[in-house]
Order: sequence, then C-alpha cells, then structure tokens
Amino acid sequence: MTRLLFAAAAVLLAIPASASGASGDWNVWCNASAVNRVYAAGDSLWCATRGGILVMNLADSSFASHLDGLGFRSTDVTGIAIDSRGSVWASFMTTGVARIDRFAPDAIVKLYGSAIEGLLSDSVTCVAAAGDEVYYGSSAGVAKFFDNAHSYETVLTDSLEGVRVNDLLVRGDTLYVACDRGVARFNRATFAYVLYPVGKAVSLCVHEGAVHAATAGGVRRFDGTSWTSLGLPGGFVPLAAAAGSGALYAVTEGRAFVRAGSSWTEITANMKTMLSQRYKIFSNYNVPRTIAVDARGTLWLGGFEPQLDRGAYVSFYNGASWINKAPVELTQNGVIALSLAPNGEIWTSTKHFGVGLLRGDGSWAQYTKLRTTGDPAGFSYFSFMFAFLLDSQGSLWANVQGNDLDRVVVNDPATPADDVWSHYALNAGTITSNRYVRIKEDPAGNRWFLSDDVVAGMSGVDILSADGTSWLAVDPSIEPRMAGGSVFDVAFGPNGTVYLALRNYGLQMWVTGGYDWASMSSLAGDAWATLIDPDDLASKTVYCCERGADGTAWLGTASGLVRYRAGVVDSFTIKTEPGQRGLVGAQVYDLEFDKRGGLWVATDQGLNRIDPDGAIAAFTTYDAWQGNLYPSSVISPLPSPVCQALAYDAAADLLWIGTAGGLARLDVSPPEQTVVPLSRMILYPNPVHLSRGDAALRVGRISSPVSIRVFTLEGELVHEIDGVAEGGVAWDLLTLNGFKATSGVYVVRVSSRSPDGKRETSVETRKIAVIR
Repeated sequence: MTRLLFAAAAVLLAIPASASGASGDWNVWCNASAVNRVYAAGDSLWCATRGGILVMNLADSSFASHLDGLGFRSTDVTGIAIDSRGSVWASFMTTGVARIDRFAPDAIVKLYGSAIEGLLSDSVTCVAAAGDEVYYGSSAGVAKFFDNAHSYETVLTDSLEGVRVNDLLVRGDTLYVACDRGVARFNRATFAYVLYPVGKAVSLCVHEGAVHAATAGGVRRFDGTSWTSLGLPGGFVPLAAAAGSGALYAVTEGRAFVRAGSSWTEITANMKTMLSQRYKIFSNYNVPRTIAVDARGTLWLGGFEPQLDRGAYVSFYNGASWINKAPVELTQNGVIALSLAPNGEIWTSTKHFGVGLLRGDGSWAQYTKLRTTGDPAGFSYFSFMFAFLLDSQGSLWANVQGNDLDRVVVNDPATPADDVWSHYALNAGTITSNRYVRIKEDPAGNRWFLSDDVVAGMSGVDILSADGTSWLAVDPSIEPRMAGGSVFDVAFGPNGTVYLALRNYGLQMWVTGGYDWASMSSLAGDAWATLIDPDDLASKTVYCCERGADGTAWLGTASGLVRYRAGVVDSFTIKTEPGQRGLVGAQVYDLEFDKRGGLWVATDQGLNRIDPDGAIAAFTTYDAWQGNLYPSSVISPLPSPVCQALAYDAAADLLWIGTAGGLARLDVSPPEQTVVPLSRMILYPNPVHLSRGDAALRVGRISSPVSIRVFTLEGELVHEIDGVAEGGVAWDLLTLNGFKATSGVYVVRVSSRSPDGKRETSVETRKIAVIR
C-alpha cells in the first residue's frame, strides 16, 4: 500500500491547574500499581501504568503521579519516551498518544488519535524517541511523529501494515521493531528494511553491543547478520528482556533470570513472599511483565495480576532478594463503595484490596490488613466490601459477604495502632446475617445493615441503635408486610418514613413513626405500602433508591431509573436516538441528590444529572462516547465509564464518583455568572434579508434575559417581547398586527432589569434594516 506523507497540525491543549474550587472542575485519583512498562532515564524510573504515569526518583525513592489535570482520554498507559526537547510521550492501550510539554499544574498536552491525526490505530503499544522524532508501535503497525506532527515512514509503515508491534529500539540510525512476525530492522537514513522471522518478539535490549530479543522461542542474540538462540532454563517463554552492568536479564511468568557469561541463573528468590505478604497476591505466576536496568546497573521489575486488576508497583533486585518500592495511594482502581466523613474526607472501598482514606491534605491512608487469630486489628477479608460506612460517631463499618461484620473506631488514620477493632459474628446476639450489601445511617444515628436473601435464614435489615446498645432485625419472617428480604438500599424521609429498594420486587415505603429507638423498635403500629411493584419494572434487578425533597421516590435498576411521583410511576431508560430523553447507561448503580435538587445517576456507561426541570446532562469517557447520540462535550475525565458509587458533600458542593477505573471528584456548584455590559450587545443579522431566508432578528452577547421593543423611525411600536436570552429571537419580523415587516430602518430598544424585575438597569438602542 502506498501512502502520501500525512502531517496533522498539532494543537496544544493548555489545561488549568487541577485543584478543585470552581464549577465543573474535575479531579481524578487512580492506583498505579499495575505496571505495563518501566523506563529508566537518569535518576528517574518512569512507569507506564494502568493508573497513569508514575515516576520514581531513584535518589530518594519518592514518587510522583501524573494523571490528574492532564486531560488524558484514558488512564491505561502502555509506553513512555522522552524526546530531545524534553517532551514526554505516552502511548495508551485504546486512546492513541499524548505529548506532555508541561505537567500539571498548568499542563500543556497534545492528544493524538486515529480520527483526526490519522494514527494507524488508537491501540498504541509502545513509543521510542529518536532525537526530535518519536516512533510508535500499535496493533496495526509502525509510524512516527516528525516535528510533533503525525507522519509515516513509507517503507516501514507499509511493510508492517496491520501487524501488532510490541517494542521499539533505536540505535543511531537503525530502528528495531519487535512484532508478532519477528524482529524488523529499518535504516532511517537509507530506508533499507529487513524482517527476521524469529517468531513473535515482545521485547528488545542491547547487551555487549548486540541487540537481544525476547521471543516465543526464548531470548535471541543478533550479530548483525543472523540470530542465535540463548534459550531459557526449563523452556520458559520470556515476557521481557533488559541489560546493564554487563548482565542480561529476562522475566517469565513468575520467574526472573540473569545471564552472566554463557549460562542463566534464576533470581526469583523472595518474589512470591513479597507479593503475598504485602499485596495479598498469592500467586506470582501472572505478575512480572516488564523490566529495566537503571544507570547504576540495578534491575527493576514491574507488572500486574490481571484477575485482581492490580500489581505491586516496582521492585529492585539487590543481588540476593527483591525489595519493593511503592507510594501510598488509592488501594485499587475498582472503587465499589464510598463514605463521606463529616470533615469532608472520603473513604473508599475497592473491589480487590481493602479500604483507603483520601485526607484533606491530599495524602492517603490505607486499611488492607487482615485479622488473624492472635491479632484482631484487621478486616475479616478485603475484597468485594460493598457494605461500607463511616458513621457520624467515627466508626468504620465493613462487611464482606460470608464473613464477620467489622468495626474499627478510627482515631488518627495515620497511626493505625490507636484504632480500636471489633468484630460481630452470627448467632452472638447481634447480627442475623453476614451477607450485607450496603450500610446506611438514618437521621437519628441508627445504623442500618442491609442484607440480600441468597442464603436461607439470612435476609432483611439489621438495625443498631445510635447508642450502640440495641439491635433490631426486620425481615419477611418477622414482618409479613415486608414484600421481600433482599434489601439493596434504603432512603430516609421525614418522620421515620423509610423507602426500601427490594431486589426481585420493587420499592416499599415503611412508616415507622419516628427514628427514635422507641418508635423504631416497635413494629406493631407501623404502616407499609408498595410504591413500585414488580409489574412496574422492566428488570427486577434493583440496585439503589433515593427520595427527593418533594417526596418523589426513585429506584435504580438494571434497566434504568423508575420514578414514583404522586401515585404515578414512570421510567427513564437508556437513550437510543438523538434528541430522545434518556440515560447514558442502562444499569443504575447509585443515586445521590445535590442541594439544588439535581439527581445524580451512576450508570454502567457514565454519569447523568437530572435537573428539577427534567433536563438531563451526561458525562462519560472517550472510549464509551457515542458520537451518534451525544456531542463531544459529554466526554469527561472519568477514569472509567462504569460509575459504581456516589457520595455528595453538601458543604463543599462536591460530588465523589467511585468508578471501575478509579476515584473522581466533580465540583457541582453553579458557575459564576459573568455580567456582560449591555453596551456589548449585538443584533443579528443586520441587515435582515427576507429574500435570502432570514427568518428572525436575534440578540447576542448578553448575560441575562432582556426586554425588546421595536419601533419605526416615526416612533410607532411594531413589536415587543420580554425575557429574551442569549441567542434568542428578538423579533420574528411580524408586526403587532401579525403582518410581515416592510422594508425600511427600525429602532430596537433593548433593556435589562433588576433581579426583582421592578426597575430597568440598562438600556441600549440600535438601528437595524429590513430588506424584503
């Protein structure tokens, strides 16, 4: 295939500082433990991770995370290169390439993709700098950036069209390409190209002046003409190779090797122990993925465990054992539950690795320790902790289904030793289920523990009194009016009115008579009513519920959102056509109201906000964006479209979003209104040409609604209208009598009024011409 040279103009995106404090500001936190590639440069170890870019200072072992405020289209970074200008280039698993000229705050970033800049594929696997040029490998071949614009190396690009590229190595004027067909050598000066079919090649390095490749058949050495197999002990398949200080290294699934001279030596040592003790990764089989050797000759290892969707950051080999280095951050990217502390700090529960606390100063505290027989200070288990709450008294409650209910009285999160742990077991006079799916606190401080009904004898709600002395169990066997025992959420209304989201049924209202314990614990005089029954639901897979200040009840299901309002039930389903009212995703996992009555909806494809007037705003990711349904303005910094948990901080007007890819925060405060002087107002088009199809006169450059009066030059009133907003129709070109305006010159008086509408605050007049 022959290509013409293609160069796309590089448009830089200047991104403001990411600190929250203005309407619409986003902040994102991700876990960077899953390392796709490591790259040593000077005193820095650059890590391309599934949570952005992580840089370790080799001099002091400090870490810097680069993701928040950079405007990346995704978080999964596959490669890093630094060009001769000092710009950092990052490749992404599904969203192309980014060039970072300056990191946050005040970042300057350019994004490159296939749709506009013409990349071969948005699935970019690696990048390599060659002076001012940067080459990239992708799922569809190799191309480059010349003078910061995308272009092709015609011979190389055509030769490897459609071939997956796994690594790139630049040696002077020669580019080596590790790909699924073998290793290609390309002379950048003469354009000479050769492909060596040595089997699938995944990694390249230089050892003792010769290029080495990690291939499906082992490690191979290139002498300039042919390749020699160096094998690996046991026939293991290398995943990566690196060299430094006279040694050649290779890693396989669960093992590491060094070659000094003519033989390989395994140096796996304590790798498995390190992974299991610190990260609860009990098999190192799938963890190693990438290695690099720094300028001091130290070997560094990174990788991830795909089933757990996390890794162990980076570890170095000191000649006898592996030593791990890691920052303290979000414990894992799958955030499944959130709990807001009274001081505005946010607690996170993750799918596969315990609990984290994001403190007010931006630092993290982690709770990942497991209890033992001799030491109760820890969780009963650390995965799938959906039931999770920090209550108003400072106790953190958590339950992993099938395990004890855990409670820790949190004192100073930075000092775990001063925390007080306790655990509640079945059949001990407290809890009646250990299968909680959510924990809530009512207005009186009573704690509600909500159970599914998968296991016989466990269902309904366990309620602990605010003073912690009394328990109450409510399930269909105790209260026959309760329509189901699988309680996935509750919402609290006034005067002890409770709304229960019942999976496989719908929404019930329970009138308890009050949240005080005397009223709560007496069931005899209570009333029950079904608001949304099974016939109202397209799906009985119920996830959540909320109640608005106006008494409207909302139920989130696997097929959208169901609303009960004044006895009428209606639904909000996924949007499928342009102009249609609907949600961005079908599955509604969580709901949260803000203080203006906006309902925030967490779905499997993004986030919605339903305003009191019925307008629906959408937020999603670049990968999940449906261009046929939504404008590009719905693309947001969400780290994943799968939004699983919400928490709203009314004091700061911040919405926290737990996603399958990390934690996000959105400032949902109203934007400050910019007052535009009425003197800047314009009327357009002017003149108005009726013969060419001009249908109306519009008003622009106004910041609040205005009143319009149109007069002839003789002073006769022709038209009047109030409340015209920016871009609105100032005159429909009809007179007060309904006739089309005649050709001529007219005087238009535009006025603004005070907020109470009682007085004019500014007046402007303009002349316009009408030509028939």
